[in-house]
Amino acid sequence: MFSFNKEERLCNQKQIELLVKTSDSFLVYPIKVGYVLTTDLSQKPHIFLNFPAKVLITVSKRRYKHAHDRNRLKRLLREVYRLQKNGLYDALKQKNMGILIQFSYIAKEEQPFLEIKTRAAKCFLKLTQIVEATATDL
Repeated sequence: MFSFNKEERLCNQKQIELLVKTSDSFLVYPIKVGYVLTTDLSQKPHIFLNFPAKVLITVSKRRYKHAHDRNRLKRLLREVYRLQKNGLYDALKQKNMGILIQFSYIAKEEQPFLEIKTRAAKCFLKLTQIVEATATDL
């Protein structure tokens, strides 16, 4: 379960547009999280075929001019996601829901990995709470 497969990545242009236009978001500095919940997987089973979440990771070209800096930060965010996604996946599978997520790194300078990891843990906790709150509202 500690893998990050191609099917977990958000690549479809229509899904990315949906995420950018209609997402709710919150901020846990240095990570901004945008998300769109799908409450009924029977409507769109092809999107969440094997995994209940699809992820898009972005780093601003305006803040990080060099590609190697952006790639390093994206690599760190992917690693954090890979290590901490299990709690969110369990909540999504239990509630029969799917989610599109965008992680945006917004800090002006690179943070240490442990700092990013602890902040991302807060992001995942908040996402799990949102999933459970949405499931109880239905």
